[in-house]
Amino acid sequence: APNPSLEAILHAIIPFKFVDHTHADAVVTISNTQNGKQYIQEVYPNYLIVPYIMPGFILAHEVYKMIKDIDWSKCEGIILHNHGIFTFDDDAKKSYEKMIDAVNKAEKYLEKNVKSDYPECIPKKLSKKMINLIKSEVEKLRGCEIYIMSNTSKEACYFSTLENLSSIVSGGPLTPEHVIRTKPFPVIITDDPILDIKAFVK
Repeated sequence: APNPSLEAILHAIIPFKFVDHTHADAVVTISNTQNGKQYIQEVYPNYLIVPYIMPGFILAHEVYKMIKDIDWSKCEGIILHNHGIFTFDDDAKKSYEKMIDAVNKAEKYLEKNVKSDYPECIPKKLSKKMINLIKSEVEKLRGCEIYIMSNTSKEACYFSTLENLSSIVSGGPLTPEHVIRTKPFPVIITDDPILDIKAFVK
């Protein structure tokens, strides 16, 4: 069996048969802002909001103390600040649907409150030779075949042209929990992919 999640104990203390837990970008984007706690409370008035604590036993213990006298009939879910969101139910589908609804709320809030009018940007075309070179170098490191997908959206193009890109991405992902999948920062490819990938590895 796969290793249990660090949050297995936390899942176990929630008194429902099914617990859904995600690190939804939309939710964490709101909680990571300067007044994140206030905004999260606005979006999720009937949720238990937990301050950020590293996942594991201490987090489970803190949540256990917070839920001792809670009225579960009035609690729609739990938000772990700068981390993620929980929904739960005794029915799997209902718990899942609650998660979808909760994340949709965050997405709608961001659409309404965040300016996302990116300037026009023409994406740089990568030659087949460059793509193959990147693919080959990454496959050597990973020890398996990889597939390259290119995102040429307006947002991605604009983001890639920012002068302070390296300092932005070195700040890490939206939540420490994303590090498991995405690593703490990406490789930035310039004109010499081999050198760039070696620098990333170092």
